[in-house]
Amino acid sequence: MNNLIFFLVTALAVRVLGNLLQQFTPDREQPNRWLLKAGLFCIVFAAWFAASAWGIWTSIWLALLLGLITAVGFSARPAFWMVGLSDFILMLLMGFFATPALGPMQALQFAVLWVVLAGLVDLVSNWLLALIPFKFQTMGLIVGAVLAAVVVVFNPADLAAGSYRFIESRMLTVGLDNPFLRWQQPVVEIDTPFDSPYEKRPHSQSPRAAELIRSDLFDHNAKANLLDNGRFAPETGVVVHEPIDLIFEVNDYLGNPFDLVAKLTFAHPDTGETRQTELFFVGNKTWVGRFTATQPGEWVYRIDSLHAELNNLVGELTITPQPDLLGFVSYEADTWVRTGDPSTAFVPQFMMYKDPDRYYQNQALIDADVDLFINQHGFNGLHVNVYCRWFELETSRCGDIQSLSPNPDVRTFEALELLIKNVYEAGGVVHIWAWGDTARTQNPGRWGYNVTEDQRLQRYIAARLGPVPGWSMGYGFDLFEWTDEEQLDTWYGYMHQHMGWSHMLGARSYKNEIAQISERMDYAGYEQHRPDYATYVESLQARPDKPTFSEDRFRIDGQAVYKDYTLDDTRQGLWRSMMSGGVANIWGNLQLTNEGSYEKGSFAYPNMEEIKRYFDYSAMWYGKNMERCNDQSDQMCLKKNDDSRTLFYGESVEQMELDLSPMNGDSIPYFALNTATGEQETGTLSAGLHVWSAPSLGDWVIAVGEFETP
Repeated sequence: MNNLIFFLVTALAVRVLGNLLQQFTPDREQPNRWLLKAGLFCIVFAAWFAASAWGIWTSIWLALLLGLITAVGFSARPAFWMVGLSDFILMLLMGFFATPALGPMQALQFAVLWVVLAGLVDLVSNWLLALIPFKFQTMGLIVGAVLAAVVVVFNPADLAAGSYRFIESRMLTVGLDNPFLRWQQPVVEIDTPFDSPYEKRPHSQSPRAAELIRSDLFDHNAKANLLDNGRFAPETGVVVHEPIDLIFEVNDYLGNPFDLVAKLTFAHPDTGETRQTELFFVGNKTWVGRFTATQPGEWVYRIDSLHAELNNLVGELTITPQPDLLGFVSYEADTWVRTGDPSTAFVPQFMMYKDPDRYYQNQALIDADVDLFINQHGFNGLHVNVYCRWFELETSRCGDIQSLSPNPDVRTFEALELLIKNVYEAGGVVHIWAWGDTARTQNPGRWGYNVTEDQRLQRYIAARLGPVPGWSMGYGFDLFEWTDEEQLDTWYGYMHQHMGWSHMLGARSYKNEIAQISERMDYAGYEQHRPDYATYVESLQARPDKPTFSEDRFRIDGQAVYKDYTLDDTRQGLWRSMMSGGVANIWGNLQLTNEGSYEKGSFAYPNMEEIKRYFDYSAMWYGKNMERCNDQSDQMCLKKNDDSRTLFYGESVEQMELDLSPMNGDSIPYFALNTATGEQETGTLSAGLHVWSAPSLGDWVIAVGEFETP
């Protein structure tokens, strides 16, 4: 049964009940005073159900208050026009106090619509009730009371708390825990044929696999060994394979397909490694189990589910080495790494990208943008906002979604998969913001955080994106306005509990403070406005056991906002974040439009060659086991901890003081680069103190030692 139809039918039923109570007496000329008041209350309160059916999310307290005022205020049946006026006023008020609030014209339209509809119900029901004998009215009232009791028993109402959700989702979306309502049809029927961007493998059963999967060759609890003080430890696999999809068809499941739970356990008998994930629904009675091997060889799997068609299915896979794949985003101490080559460190620098609806099923657009931003600019990642597009691809605002218990939108996930796959193949990473702020209803607060709808989505993200390498996720922005430590910890724990692969999860914290809402996150996220080198260093020093992400969006938009960047600020910010020790950032050039570029993403930078220069040289010079060495210069200094290589960087300098005393040799090569113009100088220096004179005034970086150079 459609959720909105359920609420509309309930509204009309409550309205009819109110009319029945008003004249429920053998003597129609002398109605019972208390039944009259109860009837008036029901008549008014029916408008709240109607508003909910039309997606007007108003606290139930407003309807309760006005219903009680109406009931108390009348000692006799009010005139027809007075009831209509009460309906009109109540619907207007609920529209104005809705979340989000309706505009005046929209609220007026809903009010008029309800007055007309309710008036027709009153006319018809009162006419019929006048013809029905009292004893049949009594029978109808008893049947209605029984049905109401069934609703309350099996679907507890949250009236006392004033929740926007009137009935628990068990009434609206059927799961394994509610067989009483198995007659209901699935909430969503998806006709889109399954099409995976990853390799598809048919499911096959194998007696040998069944023997292995139930043997003691591996530890079923091996996943617990990946936990370290409540956080997933960095991956250590040396081989990362592309995701593989196993496809399963289920014919007799009548509940909400997104609530069917089937756990998929993969095991590597030679090493004892296990990975556990869940199947996810893709439409057309089809569920998919996605797997990414972290090492080559034979893997076996088993599915466990309460649904008979999926329970105890077993199979095996043979994985071949692919050492050139980068793998999952991870960390070692405060350094960002990739599991496919954990010996290589990188500094994530993300470009603001488009919302998923803009690149859904648009391979050509993604190809062009990956070439522009990753190949031509050199950025090693793209940043995307999802917000409530998780539930409906066309809108970022949950307030625009009609469903009272929405399911994940498979189209949004298809778009994200396509983007992540293409960026990953280009060597980059996608960073996702899950949610936005409350004022714009860009988070699931309307249904509740970490409750049925939210955790249904979290399981789907974990099952569908969890096995996919090449992404990280932040909880969102302006979090201090609408979330807290407990909420974040619950989200973090639930996500990692259901993801069989480790992904970097974080939460951007307070404005310009070196503090965290939750210390449990995988990376330390900050909202820093125009951070300088000292701010980057302070951020890294505050939490040396995890990597750092300055997670504001450093954009150029030409609106003279105090935190906006310039082209020079962007280039310098890139170098500062690397020289500080490696802080991730988000960048964007929005200056060519005033038409909502947050949804349309960034334009190309006019100083693209300066941006690309940073990425080309930082990829050669930045690495693991580097530490700050500012006591060796009057500028910024970063060196290898064995003193074999040292980087110096200064802005608007004509000369720099260099202390090369920790290094050895009388002829140490150096390479100097003007980061803005590309001007270069090479030569040698001896160990000791030097004052290096720049060929020209500018921003210069000097690589001293056995660095790779063009």
